[in-house]
Amino acid sequence: MGHYFGKDYRQCDAINKCFNGTTACEDPASIDVPLSPEKIGPQLASWGLHNSYYNQGLPRQYISEEIEAKRPVMAMVALGLSDATNSGVYHAVIIAGYSDNGMVYKVDPWFGAGSGWVLCSDMDWEGSWAQFHL
Repeated sequence: MGHYFGKDYRQCDAINKCFNGTTACEDPASIDVPLSPEKIGPQLASWGLHNSYYNQGLPRQYISEEIEAKRPVMAMVALGLSDATNSGVYHAVIIAGYSDNGMVYKVDPWFGAGSGWVLCSDMDWEGSWAQFHL
């Protein structure tokens, strides 16, 4: 999200800052903490990216309105890990596009995860940050 708004930081920088870590960028697996809306949103705001958090996935219509307003959406999605120790583990991705057939363009900053079109209804959303502005 920072890159989109011309800010020079990465997702791992936010994780390091929120959880007093130093290794999230070099060794993401070393930071074993839950994604916390209570920490992520304020950290982004402290870097000048003001935002609103919603404790749910957003309807496609709202996503399209945000993107048309030049405000990508950040979604908190379940990682889909099946073992009991990793249930409730979430990851942040950017929604940067939409289509009329229910697809959204997901940008995943995780190492090697990449980007691509997915059905909005297939994303296991737990929360969303929207209304980003400087």
